[in-house]
Amino acid sequence: MWKKARVNKQEQYDNDDVQQVVHKIGEISMNTNSSSVNRYYSNDVLTQALGTKEHNGRVRGVGGYVTLITYFHSVKKTSKDEANILVKNEELRRRRGLIKIPTEREVVCESTSTLPLALKSILRYAEKVMEKDSSIIFPLLADIFGINRKSFVLREDVIDLCNMNEVKTFTLVVYMM
Repeated sequence: MWKKARVNKQEQYDNDDVQQVVHKIGEISMNTNSSSVNRYYSNDVLTQALGTKEHNGRVRGVGGYVTLITYFHSVKKTSKDEANILVKNEELRRRRGLIKIPTEREVVCESTSTLPLALKSILRYAEKVMEKDSSIIFPLLADIFGINRKSFVLREDVIDLCNMNEVKTFTLVVYMM
């Protein structure tokens, strides 16, 4: 069986070492009868031909350059560079989690540069300082409506007005009253 495993398609042996071992196997098997050599003992024909004792749990053979790693398909260890790359990728993922990426709801009109300075200031104040669901309170003098009043403008409405978004008629009516 060992000899058949080392024969190529042309029924020849590729390696000179293998050919020598096959020749030794033939000589040993001719010189000894089958009763003197035990097939299951550690001193069989192949062991004698190879000239090495058989060790339990090890693969033996000549030529072919088969190592344990290639025979058992074990995974190679990663190099330090690959480990460093993996650590850096993990750090980048953590940093991306810390940087807040605005969603569509939070994105403000990109062309605020055309707004007058006063409107830009109000818009920045509404976006950065004001809390959600808060409002700006400002007094209305008696010259305008005949009595002194205080008026409130919600943060969302300030942002919509400054960005020149559509404002519903109902919103305007509420602020006029």
